[in-house]
Amino acid sequence: MLLLGSIFLIPSTGKICSYYTFRNNAVSVFGTVDKAPPGGGSGFGGRPLVRYEDLEGNVHVFKSRDKTHFFVAPQKGEPIKVLFLEKDPRTAIVDSVLHHIYVPLIFSVIGLAVICLALKNCRAGITTANR
Repeated sequence: MLLLGSIFLIPSTGKICSYYTFRNNAVSVFGTVDKAPPGGGSGFGGRPLVRYEDLEGNVHVFKSRDKTHFFVAPQKGEPIKVLFLEKDPRTAIVDSVLHHIYVPLIFSVIGLAVICLALKNCRAGITTANR
């Protein structure tokens, strides 16, 4: 049970921490959806191609690793918040609080609950064995 809880807790907590670190070192700009994902009309969201300009006016394009829309498909030209590193403008992510904070937080809480439950049952087993 401890291993199962750790499988949920460690990666999700790491994702939250890496997002926090990236966000604190990044520049925030608004980009646009350059190309909607294939099957964009399906209504299940997707990972679009995003275009943004860095502080020097250079245009960069990247494919989002995160689903930016969950219930509606992204539309070409739609504004989208982008975070990029000032020293390396090609390193960028779409600023999706749902993807980077809320979903990992849910998995962290599940992992922590499993670990606490396992420790509670272990402690109850030790207490019962000592009687």
